[in-house]
Amino acid sequence: GMPAALYMARVGAHARAFAPRSRSPADLLTQMQEQIRNEMESGMFVTVTVASLDPAKGLLKIATAGHPPPLIRRVDGTIEVPQLTIAPALGTAHMTPYVDQLVELQRGDGLDEAQGPSGEPFGLERVQYVFAHSRSAGQAIESLLTAVGQVLGDVTQYDDLTMIALFRR
Repeated sequence: GMPAALYMARVGAHARAFAPRSRSPADLLTQMQEQIRNEMESGMFVTVTVASLDPAKGLLKIATAGHPPPLIRRVDGTIEVPQLTIAPALGTAHMTPYVDQLVELQRGDGLDEAQGPSGEPFGLERVQYVFAHSRSAGQAIESLLTAVGQVLGDVTQYDDLTMIALFRR
């Protein structure tokens, strides 16, 4: 709804403001938490994953605040869910430190809760299936959007659907 959209706009503005002077994804989340914690209404929070890519080394540095880890499709088609430490969401009273974690991307290699009319979630298995059959980041996004649209139909979602696909060549 509108309140969630306004919070996301604020979070995005903070991310853009703090990112240039942040040393790492964890540092960015720490700065955002310090700012957002005092702005959010009681009971409101936002889950965020921040990542930075070193394309030359194929390393993805990730810090997450309450958000599940990304899926990584390896060159052989297998899907990997990295075992990441997930710190509390932004806006909560918790001051658990955010940590940077490294995920190595091989050459060729990140919505499952969206619900259809019956209340059935889109599911991790569907995401994995689409990823396993995609040959590029663009194809993965397009195929996921199509598959999600087929399952969800005209159902109004109460949360955002975010997709980022990276393929390393």
